[in-house]
Amino acid sequence: MVSGLLTAETFNRFEAQLGRAGIMMAPVTAGLLIALGIILGIKEDSFNSFAVSIAATVIFFIAHWCGRALSVNCDLAIVNSSGRISGYGLFRSIALVALVGLIGLVVFGIYMAIKLSVIEPLYAPLGYAAAVCFLVWFLLNPTLVSIKSDDSSSPGDDVLSLFLFGTLSSLKLHRVIFGGGLILGNLAIAYSMIKIMREEVYILDGITGFSGVIIVFAAALAPLFLYLFFIMSYLIIDLMRAVLRIGK
Repeated sequence: MVSGLLTAETFNRFEAQLGRAGIMMAPVTAGLLIALGIILGIKEDSFNSFAVSIAATVIFFIAHWCGRALSVNCDLAIVNSSGRISGYGLFRSIALVALVGLIGLVVFGIYMAIKLSVIEPLYAPLGYAAAVCFLVWFLLNPTLVSIKSDDSSSPGDDVLSLFLFGTLSSLKLHRVIFGGGLILGNLAIAYSMIKIMREEVYILDGITGFSGVIIVFAAALAPLFLYLFFIMSYLIIDLMRAVLRIGK
């Protein structure tokens, strides 16, 4: 049932939609940053907040452009970095264990939320559960990250493919983090703006808005950072391949 839901085609559609959402979120984020600066400027009776919001908007557009540009590099890196493994049994076994852990995380979060009568304890478990869900998605569909089954693969090739799987999996999430992060960050900024305008818990909601700003910047630059992480990791992969060639 799970494998029927978490297919490669489903992920490709999901990834494409979030990629488009990330592009469309750019003007929304800019508007929210400026609006937040205006609101804080009025609350503080100072022009500084508005000036900072304008500067942040300009920097955001630069970061967003870098993220869009590096998305192409991420896609090409995945296509041009293939690995092989003797069989998908290991991946499916890890996926099963990960699924059990995912269920345990969610159940624990629900238990703590009910016990404490607050929703905050659910945040971390749900975040980890989302990460595990994508891990399971790739484990069930290794071709998404260019890992193919090959009966002639040696144990050394299998180890190399496991390392390659980890780096390529993180790289494959560049559009998910790009689009999803911008959506979540914008929601956090909008929520804090509403609460600040209502003068409800000003300090805490100011922190929420600041966290939203950090999230949108991190999401915009995610493809860049993921690509840099991958190419640095690939140096280790090339060294491992060289050692395997010497062994053969």
